[in-house]
Amino acid sequence: MSETTGTKARSNVVSVLLSRRTMYWLLGVLAALAFPHVIGNDYYLDMVIMILMWAALAEAYNISGGFGGQFSLGHSAFLGIGAYTSTILFWKLGVSPWLGMIPGALFAAVIALLLGGVTLRLRGPFLGLASLAFTEVAHIVAVNWRPMTRGSEGIGIPYKPGLANMIFSSKADYFYLALALAGGVVLITWLISRSRLGHYLIAVRENQEAARALGVNTTKIKVTGLVISAILTAIGGTFYAQYILYIDPALMTFDMSIKFPLIAVVGGIGTVWGPVLGAAIMVPLSQILRSTISGSVSGLDLALYGLLLILVVLFMPHGLLVEIQQRFRRWRTAKGGGHAADH
Repeated sequence: MSETTGTKARSNVVSVLLSRRTMYWLLGVLAALAFPHVIGNDYYLDMVIMILMWAALAEAYNISGGFGGQFSLGHSAFLGIGAYTSTILFWKLGVSPWLGMIPGALFAAVIALLLGGVTLRLRGPFLGLASLAFTEVAHIVAVNWRPMTRGSEGIGIPYKPGLANMIFSSKADYFYLALALAGGVVLITWLISRSRLGHYLIAVRENQEAARALGVNTTKIKVTGLVISAILTAIGGTFYAQYILYIDPALMTFDMSIKFPLIAVVGGIGTVWGPVLGAAIMVPLSQILRSTISGSVSGLDLALYGLLLILVVLFMPHGLLVEIQQRFRRWRTAKGGGHAADH
C-alpha cells in the first residue's frame, strides 16, 4: 500500500514539474512573439536578429565540432556555398530562395561528404589546417569565377520585398524568420544529443580507439555529423544573403571561419544551449567594441575581443554555460546543507 502511495506521489510530482516546464516554454514563446512589437527599435532588432543567426550557425558547427570533437575551420565555406547557390539561382533564374536553399544545402552536403572522407581521418591541428585550406580554395574560386560570382565586386540582391523572395520591409519579419531558424537548429541539435548518433559522436570525441573497439564506425559517424552540420550551415547562408542583400568572397575567409568555433567555445561547446549563450554575449560585444573603440585606436577592439576569449578559455575552459551550471549546483548544495544543519 505504501509503495503504491509513493509511486502516485512521484508521478504527481513529475506531472507538476512537466506542467510547470510547459508553462515556462509557453511564456517564453509568447514573449518571443511579442518582442519585436515591444522593442520597436530597428537597431536593437538588428542586433537580436544577428544573435539568432549566429546562434544557429554556431549550433550547426556544434554538431560536428562540439559533440564530435572535430575542430574545423571550413564552415564559412559551407556558409558561402549556401549563400552563393541560392543567390545565383535567384539573381540569374528568378528561383525563390525558399527553393534555392535546397540545392545549396545538397551541394554543401556533397562537398562535406567528399571533404570529410579525407580530412576526418586526420587529427589535432592537421584537421584544422586541412579545413582552412578548403576555405581558402572556396575563397579563390569565388574571387576568380567572375561570370558566376562577380568576383571581389560581389553580388547585390535586388530589393524586392515579398514572402516568395524571403525579403521583408520590416525587421520584425526577419526576426521571426531568424527565430524559426535558430529554434529549428537548436531542436535538431537537442534531438541528436539524445539519439544514437549523438552518443556515438560523443564516444568518438572522448576516445576514438575505444569507440572503434566497441564496433563504432568512427569515420562514418564523423562524416555524418559533418554533413548534417554543413546542411544547416548552408541554410543559414541563404538567410544571411537574403537579410544582408549582398554577398562577396569575404564571406569565406579565416576571419569568418573562426567565429563558428569561438562562439561555441565561449558559450559552452558540446552543450545544446552553449552556442546560443555564446552568440548572445559575443555578437553584441563585438558590435559595441567596434562602434565605441575602433575609431580611437585601430585594431584595439579586436585586441580586447581576443583578450576576453583568452580569459574565458583559461579560466572557464568548458564555457560559460557549464560554469554557470556548476556554480548554481554548488550554491544549491551549500544552501541545502545549511538548511539540513539548521534542522
